[in-house]
Amino acid sequence: MLRRIRRVPTVQTIASPPRSFQDPEKLLFGDAVVAQSEWTRAQFEATLVGGESQKRFFVIPPPAPNIGVPAEDRVVRERARLGISEGDALFLYPGDLEVSAGAAHVVEWATSIRKRVPGARVLLAYRNKTANAEESARRLRESADPNVVELQCDVPDIHALLKVATAVVFPVDDLYGKVDLPIVLLEALRIGTPVLALDEGPLSSLEGAVRLSNEPGQWLDAIAQIASDGEFRARCVADEKRAVEEHFSPARIARKYEAIYEDLLRARS
Repeated sequence: MLRRIRRVPTVQTIASPPRSFQDPEKLLFGDAVVAQSEWTRAQFEATLVGGESQKRFFVIPPPAPNIGVPAEDRVVRERARLGISEGDALFLYPGDLEVSAGAAHVVEWATSIRKRVPGARVLLAYRNKTANAEESARRLRESADPNVVELQCDVPDIHALLKVATAVVFPVDDLYGKVDLPIVLLEALRIGTPVLALDEGPLSSLEGAVRLSNEPGQWLDAIAQIASDGEFRARCVADEKRAVEEHFSPARIARKYEAIYEDLLRARS
């Protein structure tokens, strides 16, 4: 309604996909619509009908924040907090405990991870986003091997934790209520921590990550290889740095938005 009253060209970014893509005409109002992944764009385009099917879609991911690699004193402090030494394997799940099956998968794989990577630990770092979060954490703790798995709420320095981690393990199949490419994953790419992500849904657009199917064996193989194969890990880090510069740098993303604004203004003049 405001767009029609003001008659001003509008760019709409789908910051978080809806639970249902039915009746997209009620959700989309922009003259240009930016999706943050190819998956979200495809879901909307598949359900749009009639004149709305001509709506102009663009895919622009969220930017990787311009954070530096955490200083060594922060990393040392985080290792001391966790009680681990340099060289110890730590696999991190920094995500939701309630919506997706990702956390449950990581807990389920933990014992096998320890067998493949002796001494490895698995940490689930989460925030209490709803009143039910602690209940979900309690159930996961009860099902987890306490010698391998730990759950922590509101970790004090997530960037230092990312640097300490051997890899981020993110087999998330449902990102409802979140951006298509979670910022913590983009921060991991920026810091240079290998990211393993499910090659489905929005995460299929996470350039630079090691994207895997939902077959547990693939995940266990990749986790073991990152822990034991220095050359493979180095290639992962190089791929991440390249992806940050080519796909997720704030300057590059700003230029893509500027091009949309300029195009709309030319069409209006």
